Amino acid sequence: MITKEEGFTRKELQEIMERERVSRLPEGL
Repeated sequence: MITKEEGFTRKELQEIMERERVSRLPEGL
């Protein structure tokens, strides 16, 4: 888990995880 001390808030971490999940989807979805 990335902590706030490392420069990320919980909300930012969730947004990063969401982008990574979306980037793994096949194109067109």
